[in-house]
Amino acid sequence: LWKGARAVHLRARWRETAAEKYWTTEAEGLLYMRRLFGYVRQSLFLTGKTKVSGDRQPFVMDLEWLVKPTNWAKVIEGKYHQGDAA
Repeated sequence: LWKGARAVHLRARWRETAAEKYWTTEAEGLLYMRRLFGYVRQSLFLTGKTKVSGDRQPFVMDLEWLVKPTNWAKVIEGKYHQGDAA
């Protein structure tokens, strides 16, 4: 149901990752995405489990945020995790 920029970003991340990871089937892509979301789930920051100061609400990422090019790169590079990148 996504249209406009959100849909463009999602398709672009799928295509870029498919080319980079050499997916040959849709199933391989879905398996990668499942692993990626498992990786995201491990991030205290991305899941809103970090302490914040004052009246601020914790940040909780959503798919629209994730598929933006700079955010996708930061997540893949491990910016929001301790340890290895995805």
